[in-house]
Amino acid sequence: MQGTGLFIWQLDTIQDHCTPEQLADKLKTTPVKWVSWKLAEGIYRYNQVGGNDQMLIAYMQALEAVGIVSGGWSYNYPEKPGTQAGIIAERVAKFSNNLDHFDHWMLNIEGEWKKPNLGNAIDSLLYIDIARNFPVGFCSYRYPELHAPLNFPRFLKNPTIKFNAPQVYWIGAHDPAEQLDRSYAQYAKITDKPFIPIGACFGYGAWKPTAQDFYEFTSHCEERGWNTWGWWSLDWMLNHGLWPFTPPIPPPTPMPHYVKVKIDNANIRNAPIINAVSDIGDLGVGSVLEVTAEQGDWYQVKTFVAKSVVTTVS
Repeated sequence: MQGTGLFIWQLDTIQDHCTPEQLADKLKTTPVKWVSWKLAEGIYRYNQVGGNDQMLIAYMQALEAVGIVSGGWSYNYPEKPGTQAGIIAERVAKFSNNLDHFDHWMLNIEGEWKKPNLGNAIDSLLYIDIARNFPVGFCSYRYPELHAPLNFPRFLKNPTIKFNAPQVYWIGAHDPAEQLDRSYAQYAKITDKPFIPIGACFGYGAWKPTAQDFYEFTSHCEERGWNTWGWWSLDWMLNHGLWPFTPPIPPPTPMPHYVKVKIDNANIRNAPIINAVSDIGDLGVGSVLEVTAEQGDWYQVKTFVAKSVVTTVS
């Protein structure tokens, strides 16, 4: 995993919007370098169509043809952890055999793992029959200190886990940089494994992230040297038209207050348009006015008139 990535939850959603070739064509012009498909739910295989993986493989191969690698993720439970480990190993082997490169696996670990005495279950889940160096990631809450019952150290100190991919979702706020730093600081107390944050590209109630949020999240990751990050999720983006790969429009830059213009001969107006209604008076030749902003062919100017030379009207 390197650079920008996307999570994919439900293959049905992708099929509703794009064929394999259309998805590849859509993503090849973006910064996306990897996608992570949901391939297991507990002890069950996920996103199979007609009981097999041929459609999944078709999408993965189409993406691979344009330079985008595929990996997988699973939602996991403390019950039957050994069986889940077997399913993961089987899925990794299958997709590795059908692609030039199957990239990674991530374990989505949430509230079900907050029960006490789950150390053996954690160890059993992480005893996966895969290559020793295959990249398996831990994908969980953004702030481990808020979820203390979950045994973060037991997961993150296990040698099977090669990287940490917290879900840094700034729902209800617009401060991704601050939340990234807070998440990293809390995980740094537990592990020094690579930090690969997953950002929020979805809405929740009336809230949704802004283009500026996307820019801040990405630029802050780059500034901190975290060269890999992802977004949840492509499903939501396609259904709602939210796209994190469009640069935000920069706000207008006001003219510095020290910029001034000398008037040749003009009328002063209350709007950037020439008509009788907007004409509110003459400017004397040689008047020097402070410019506060530009708008097309117009300057907005700041000026003052002495009370001694005007008449107050009601």
